[in-house]
Amino acid sequence: MNTCLGICYRLRHLLWRAPYSIFDLAMSAGFFAMGLHLLLFPDLFARFDGVYFPMRRVMNQAIWAWAFIGCGGYGLVIVLWPRRPPFILRLLARMAVAFCLLSFALNNLSSYPPPMSGMLYAVLAVFSIWSIVRIRCNG
Repeated sequence: MNTCLGICYRLRHLLWRAPYSIFDLAMSAGFFAMGLHLLLFPDLFARFDGVYFPMRRVMNQAIWAWAFIGCGGYGLVIVLWPRRPPFILRLLARMAVAFCLLSFALNNLSSYPPPMSGMLYAVLAVFSIWSIVRIRCNG
C-alpha cells in the first residue's frame, strides 16, 4: 500500500512540480501503449506493409511489441518510482526511450517522401538524445 501511495505522490509531483520529467513520463507511457497495440493487432505490420516494412526487415512485429513494452514499462517504473533511482538506471531508461523514438523516426524517414509523422518522430528523437546528454548524476 505504501508503494502505491508513493507512486501516486510521485505522479502528482511530476504533473505539478517537475515539468522536465513529463517528457520521460509521456514517452514511456506512449511506447508501452504502442507495444500493447502491436500485440493486440498482430497483423499490423502486414496490413500496413508500406509503412512498417523497414521495421519488419529488422525484427518481426511480436519482438518489436515486447521491445516497446519493455522499454516503455521500464521507463514508467523509473519515472514513477517513489524515490529517485540511481543515476545508471535513469540513464538506461532514457536510452530505452531514445531507442524507441529513433526506431520510429528512422522507419518513417526511410520512405520517400517521408510521412508527416516522420518529422515529429525525428524531432522527438533529437530531444530524446539530448535528454540523455543532459542527464545529471546529481539532478
